[in-house]
Amino acid sequence: MKRAFLPVGAARSVRENRARYVTAGILCLSCLAVVAQSGVPTGGGHADVEPALAVLRAALCCAVVSLLLVCRVFSSFYTDAGFLYRSHPLLPKRALGAAGFRRLKLLVLVSSILYGIGFLLPLTGALFCCSFAVLNFYATRFSTDYWITNTHLNIFSFLVYFSGGGRGHSVDSLFGVPGWHAASVASLSFLVMRLYVVLVYFQAGISKVLAGGSDWFLTGQSLRVAVGIHGTRRGRQLLATPGRRTCAAVATGVFELLAPVALVSRTVFICFLAIALVFHFATWLTLGISFWFLWILYPGLLLGARWHDGAGPGRQVWILVALAAVMLAHTLLRGSHWPISCHDLFADLFPMELDYYAVVLVDAAGDEQFALPGAVVPIEYFRTANLIGNVFLRGSDRGVRDALAKSVLGWANGCRWPRGGEIMHPVRRNPQIPFVGVRIALYRFDFRRLQPSQQLDSCGSLVRDLHVYGGVPGAAEEIGA
Repeated sequence: MKRAFLPVGAARSVRENRARYVTAGILCLSCLAVVAQSGVPTGGGHADVEPALAVLRAALCCAVVSLLLVCRVFSSFYTDAGFLYRSHPLLPKRALGAAGFRRLKLLVLVSSILYGIGFLLPLTGALFCCSFAVLNFYATRFSTDYWITNTHLNIFSFLVYFSGGGRGHSVDSLFGVPGWHAASVASLSFLVMRLYVVLVYFQAGISKVLAGGSDWFLTGQSLRVAVGIHGTRRGRQLLATPGRRTCAAVATGVFELLAPVALVSRTVFICFLAIALVFHFATWLTLGISFWFLWILYPGLLLGARWHDGAGPGRQVWILVALAAVMLAHTLLRGSHWPISCHDLFADLFPMELDYYAVVLVDAAGDEQFALPGAVVPIEYFRTANLIGNVFLRGSDRGVRDALAKSVLGWANGCRWPRGGEIMHPVRRNPQIPFVGVRIALYRFDFRRLQPSQQLDSCGSLVRDLHVYGGVPGAAEEIGA
């Protein structure tokens, strides 16, 4: 996977790499041992599982409806930037037009509402699971190696559907519409979902061990850079001192690397989820990321099949071990294959001098405005730098570069901007003076000079322009390669 950041510095030594992989391997093997010996549910019967399935079904559908209508993460980017679309055998050969993309989103919206209330569960559930999977997978095919980090919604929706969907608490049950319920499938589904949640955090911790080593946790340097680029004003103030950053980094590492312990018992799992909520509140305060579409599922997971402590591994344990092995292999190889991610966001040990992409907008009055890619491209901010690099730095033809630069101008001049937890606020503009030109550039930021009250461009210097488009006074037609 190509990196979103461009660190400046020498490569790690072979000995250092070997030590990190040995450490990560030992941690992963320990995790697999915990999974193999963790408690398994007794099954609990129909009455024990049905309420939890209904709560999860409602939470999944509410999350998807919010993504579509409130956050609007499936924005106009996916129709305006159709020239970036990369086809796949399971998807259309060409990018969907505005009408086709709108119809796909409408199908997801209607099926999610009907499935959420439990109307014709076998039909609407299948439509919801399949259409949302197509929509989410389609959104990954736009010249970026990252995707929206909500693919657990796809995995969980299929698990809930094949477990019966909580038919006992649905509109169908009121009118006697036939359905199904498989207690054994439901029990396994809850185990898989709980394990998946735990592994998401553990993967993040292992990624930091591999990419940043002990320095990631002991120096707090990566937190300083991450908060400097994408953090909130409150986050910069809270993490203004080295001691605070180190404490936050160590606490993050302890929480993430000890996540598998949550599988020991139901009580420990409840404590783990409570700590996870505090963790997400802290990331929201400092980085503006809430990851709400994960913790919205916590109540349903806690209501699931009963935990049978100390019973040892059951017949289903090999499925859990296989899932853990697959997810951890993605992390060790630092690769992602939809819908499994390696969860390595902010895992690198970023140097205090960092090369990063920037967008300089020029308005009709000739004034320039500095912006990060996430403020002018209406998708998740951690995908925008990767997208800019793939198009403008790693090689695309002139037509694609011009088309993306033109789209950036259109988005900056006004579009229905998304409002998701991983999407930045749009660049501010004077509605009376439109932007007419754009420079895509590579900047070098020295975070040793950045104060909590300062803007990011105050510590940046231009390395080179990558592309120039539109009315940029005094600029050549195109600069850079």
